[in-house]
Amino acid sequence: MSDTHTPAMIPQVPMFSPDEQAFIDKILKSVDAGDEQIIEGNVAKKIFRASLPPETLAQIWHLADKGDKGFLTRLDLGLALRLISHAQFGVQVQPRFMHIPVPPPTLPYFELSRKRSYTSKAPSRARSASPSAGPSNSPEITREECAESARLFLDHNPINGRVKGSRIRELFLHSGLPAEVLYELWDLVDFECLGSLDLTQFILAMHFIREKTLRPTLTLPRTIPPTLYHLALPSRPMPRSIDRAWIISPQDRLLADEQFDYWDPVCRGYLQRDLVLIILIGYARQLDMPEPEAIAVQIWSMLDPEIPDQLDRDGYAVALKVLDDTAVGKPFPPSLPRSYTPPNWRRERHGGSKNPFTSMVDRERKLRRMSDLDADSIRARNQRLLDIERAIREFRKEQEAQELMRHKLAREAREARELAAREAEEKRQEERLAKEKRREELETARKAREQAARREREEVLRREREAQRARQDKERARAERARRERDARRRDSAPAEDDATRKSRQEQDEREEREAEAQQKAREERRAWANLEQNRWKDYYKILGVARDADEATIKKAHRRESLKHHPDKGGSEDTFLLIQEAREILCSDTLRQRYDSLRA
Repeated sequence: MSDTHTPAMIPQVPMFSPDEQAFIDKILKSVDAGDEQIIEGNVAKKIFRASLPPETLAQIWHLADKGDKGFLTRLDLGLALRLISHAQFGVQVQPRFMHIPVPPPTLPYFELSRKRSYTSKAPSRARSASPSAGPSNSPEITREECAESARLFLDHNPINGRVKGSRIRELFLHSGLPAEVLYELWDLVDFECLGSLDLTQFILAMHFIREKTLRPTLTLPRTIPPTLYHLALPSRPMPRSIDRAWIISPQDRLLADEQFDYWDPVCRGYLQRDLVLIILIGYARQLDMPEPEAIAVQIWSMLDPEIPDQLDRDGYAVALKVLDDTAVGKPFPPSLPRSYTPPNWRRERHGGSKNPFTSMVDRERKLRRMSDLDADSIRARNQRLLDIERAIREFRKEQEAQELMRHKLAREAREARELAAREAEEKRQEERLAKEKRREELETARKAREQAARREREEVLRREREAQRARQDKERARAERARRERDARRRDSAPAEDDATRKSRQEQDEREEREAEAQQKAREERRAWANLEQNRWKDYYKILGVARDADEATIKKAHRRESLKHHPDKGGSEDTFLLIQEAREILCSDTLRQRYDSLRA
């Protein structure tokens, strides 16, 4: 029976067998667990009642209900059923048995076709036969059988308690069983997938060989029953897990092998990657699955075969199983689940060797297929080869066309991005050039306004200098006339003077002239400073008027640079300083120069 729940809900440890999964689904369906798949404590009590003593059920509940939730999830229910089944075999309840698969237990609450009797004082080891429990009516392993198998085990020189398959293959072949039966038996007992057997596994293998030799119609179980394992070596605790059951059922495997043989007419034992993709894409299209090409590639990537671009018959069966699960709505697993991994793949990926009977089985299959060929079969095989080669060529041609189309689309997208980037860069360059041109125009206008203002100031200064020189000439002429008039009046009114008196009078006149000149210079200095202060404030307001025509940044810069206080030494503009220099050239007096220098300092 196939797994009925989604891979996302399968716990990796422990892994439930298909029979256990089916039994869990049946219980959940009977109690109407819903989408959450939760069973309350009172419901579970009714299900488990009469199967074991109350104290044993209480111990099992304590182990299964982790965290004392008061209810059981799907995983918890599976663990509880597994412990109940072990306890019904007479095994003491221990946590390690939660990881050991076992056939489903007998629950009297349900009306099942399989019935078992249980007595609390003397639990019975006899269980009804099933394909997953063990051989039908198989006798238990006796101590003599264990001793004989142990002797054979030691005769093959075990290393670290294990014997490789290559050493005991001849022993198994002496039994006369077909290679396919020995192949299946090895996969059954080598549940650790190491390519070698320990003593317990060897005893189990010899037991199954004896039973199969005595009863050729006997069907091997899919997993080892716990009773047989305990009888094989009861003094050793069971391993963490002996569940290596492959999820591929015999019916699915038979169908997959038939298809594999059809697509492998020359018996190479593998299919090429392109052919597998063609097959998966065709099946996906038949199932109306969206994006069949992507699904086929995902399945191949998930399989990750050991040999690149080749898939054996086990991997082909897994690919079909995953495709069927995806078609019915199960989530696509991100990696290959453990229950899907073929036994041979597990051995190789865990450092072990292959099944020692693999090559023999492949050779027998090839010989059997070749012996069945007749003329018509050979023609049909050759035609299939031609069809396969033609399909592969067409598929590769289609893949190449799709790859070229993807490259073309990628190139066009890249070129479009590059063109958009170039256009954006050109636009940014144009904007930068426009801004630079605007700045140059503003700078040219500012310089023109400054030059006009400077020429206007120079013209004002020139007129002031001319007016100053005219006033000085008038003052000197007036002083000269006054002096001459005074001299004339003095000559006319005063008698003749001697030389001493005349000399004294001349000295007095010179002193008066110097005082008059000093007073005149003082008046000129005050007038010059008044004109300078007035022109300085006029220039300041003109500068501010020029700055208003500029942008905001220029206005702020002008205010910082042109802010004037009460004197030029406390922060004046360059233009104002030029005006002061021109004033210094006009005022040639040493006294004015010294006063101006002191103020400038």
